[in-house]
Amino acid sequence: MFIHSIYPDEITLSLGGFGIIFYSPQSVGHIAEGYDYFTNSYSSEVDVQAHIQAGTLVGFSVGESGEYALKFRAGYPDEDMTNKADFKYRLAVIVTDNKLVFRDMYDLTYWRPHDDESQVLHLGNGIYHVTLLTSIPQSGMIGDHQEIWVFFQKLETMPALSKVGMPYLCPVS
Repeated sequence: MFIHSIYPDEITLSLGGFGIIFYSPQSVGHIAEGYDYFTNSYSSEVDVQAHIQAGTLVGFSVGESGEYALKFRAGYPDEDMTNKADFKYRLAVIVTDNKLVFRDMYDLTYWRPHDDESQVLHLGNGIYHVTLLTSIPQSGMIGDHQEIWVFFQKLETMPALSKVGMPYLCPVS
């Protein structure tokens, strides 16, 4: 089901790393080209939580490199879909310039400005509660053309989010 307020309704990412980041371009304008933002500002729980609580550079671990199909929907998932998912997480993001960019978290190790329009979701400006749902693919291999359902619910204010831990959408060893 295509949601007309969200364009496109799916983005496929080939990950060389272990996670996905998403942000509005304005939120990363301070990062210099070539800078290792991951090592210097995004590798500790404190660093990641600062971004999560601010809704700026939001990331989560998927556990493995591979192919991931992000399937976008508006609102919240229904209870049945939520219960069937192996892994669930809820985050929040602030959208500016009507753009949300999705990238491999590994891109943070050598930052370059984003120029791939196929990784851009066009979404109205505002604060969004983001619900992530996924299950291990039928092959049993994480990252084997794995679907991640991404639901966006627009809010008036930033929601209360977990203030501890790193976001994982995968088994944690």
